[in-house]
Amino acid sequence: MDTTFGVAAMAQNQAKCRRGEARYESKARRILLPEFRFVTTRFLSTSTLSNPTNDFNPDGLPEHEFDESHEGYYPNFPVLIQGNGEPWDIGNLYLTQKLASEHKYESRTYRAIADHLLDYLRYLEDEGLDYLHFPKLNQLKVTYQYRRRLVDQVQAGEVSVSTASARINAVIQFYRSIMHWKLIDEDLFMLEPFKDVQRYINTITDYGIPRSLRVKSHNLAITTPRKQPQAEYIYDDGELRPLTMQEQELLLKSLLQSSREYQLIFYFALFTGARTQSIGTLRIKHLKGRLDGDGYLRLPIGMGTEIDTKKGKRMQLLVPGWLVNDLLIYSKSQEVSKRRIRSYYGDIEDNYMFLTLNGNPYYTSKKELLDRRDGQVSRYVGYEEGVHRTLTIQDGGTIRRADAGSECNTVIELTMGRSDIFSSARSSSR
Repeated sequence: MDTTFGVAAMAQNQAKCRRGEARYESKARRILLPEFRFVTTRFLSTSTLSNPTNDFNPDGLPEHEFDESHEGYYPNFPVLIQGNGEPWDIGNLYLTQKLASEHKYESRTYRAIADHLLDYLRYLEDEGLDYLHFPKLNQLKVTYQYRRRLVDQVQAGEVSVSTASARINAVIQFYRSIMHWKLIDEDLFMLEPFKDVQRYINTITDYGIPRSLRVKSHNLAITTPRKQPQAEYIYDDGELRPLTMQEQELLLKSLLQSSREYQLIFYFALFTGARTQSIGTLRIKHLKGRLDGDGYLRLPIGMGTEIDTKKGKRMQLLVPGWLVNDLLIYSKSQEVSKRRIRSYYGDIEDNYMFLTLNGNPYYTSKKELLDRRDGQVSRYVGYEEGVHRTLTIQDGGTIRRADAGSECNTVIELTMGRSDIFSSARSSSR
């Protein structure tokens, strides 16, 4: 067998396994609607709900029209399709009711929920079970049976524990919501599909005070084993390992062989501790301030500054004066000016400091997403979803893929799996 074909086939099988296609015979699937809109049904005066049959309506359906909401559309909204090609009514009703009751929409969040429900739907179709199959014996209830299937898949290595946990949680939330919203008759839930339980989570406040939080859970939860922390790592939404002195020296040496812009990006990271997101959204105008008595520019970043941070957290960076000077010299070069001319904002100081050859940012800022927002999109749609579909949103990947020399790339491969490697690198050099 051809090696290339074999590798491609293996990759395709792995993708099918992640989507659940390899585990079930069901042909149920999830599709995306490019533009989903809420509509209001308006019944015409020629017909009434109590007596819909008339000369204009021989089929007995009330005469009606649809009025589109002025709210705007929701991009890439998921819809669940059963194996027979028909929409899964209760699943889609749950997704639309969830959308109507929330004040924020992100397509990837709804797609993730829909994919978990799709796995459940495929299980139901393969086993010939109804989603309301709740006999007296708990072990025969469809929710309990599905949990056993998920545990079996974890034991077989077909899905991770975290995936199985997310799926059963999504299914329980589905049942909670359709009961709360009264989407189906309450009599159908005389025998509960699961049991609510109270759990306590030990945490520490910002002031170092231990605290126990009571959270609502359920008896079908699949717990994820806690990973044993390692002393040499910093845990900040993931594992970070500070660069050793040898790695820092190798990195700085290798940077001498790379482009000037790549040098400045790394210098800014190493000497300020900024994340890729903050570096990529830095603008020329931000470096026009005065230096303090120690020769540093005190640069505020976060919400309200146009320099993005994780979750918009406000903080201040200390930028060495020599680095500020080098950045301003770089911004005045002819090549960088050409890049700004090719960009969305043009050749102005309100533009990004770092742009690619094509004039694209390395990290699309929230300000640009707001400036380029599609006026027809619902106001509840998030920043990234609200722009026109032709815009490619950058997330710093171009920086990580840049050619900085073979030795430098060795360090980058070891350390740049996360965008905040720069912070951990700086912590070891203090």
